[in-house]
Amino acid sequence: MTPVIVGVAALAVGVVVGFLVRANMAKSSANTLEAQARQQVIAAEQKVLEANQEAATVLRKANEDAKADARPSDPKGDAASWKKRRQDLDAALERARLFADSLQSRINGLTADFSARDDPAQRSIVSADRQRALTELDRVKKEIQQHTKALADLQEEARKSGVPPGWLR
Repeated sequence: MTPVIVGVAALAVGVVVGFLVRANMAKSSANTLEAQARQQVIAAEQKVLEANQEAATVLRKANEDAKADARPSDPKGDAASWKKRRQDLDAALERARLFADSLQSRINGLTADFSARDDPAQRSIVSADRQRALTELDRVKKEIQQHTKALADLQEEARKSGVPPGWLR
């Protein structure tokens, strides 16, 4: 009878160990899937950031082309051309400010995400994304300064050309 009890006990221990091993494997694969999903989200966010950068570059190039085309041969020009130049500069400045605001929000989110992570590998990924966003924010802030200066230069050019102030409104 003792060998039967020992056999049953060994079987029970084996079943319990089997359940524990399966539970541990399930947890491990869930952690792996979660890490893969996070990496995919980070990759998608990086693609969005790259697309925003490319869009900003295309818009900047279009604005430069529009400025070159909008220069009238007459130094004073007409009211519509001056108003259009002002509106183009205002629009570019507003886009840059909105982009800077969205980058700041992303940086704030990445900072919070960094603080919430325990895994050093995940923290390094989030830290690298945050650093790229900070670098982009610095570039956008310089772009805002350039647009602000271009707006002031336009106003000075209009003043020197004798353009009535109402043409720039």
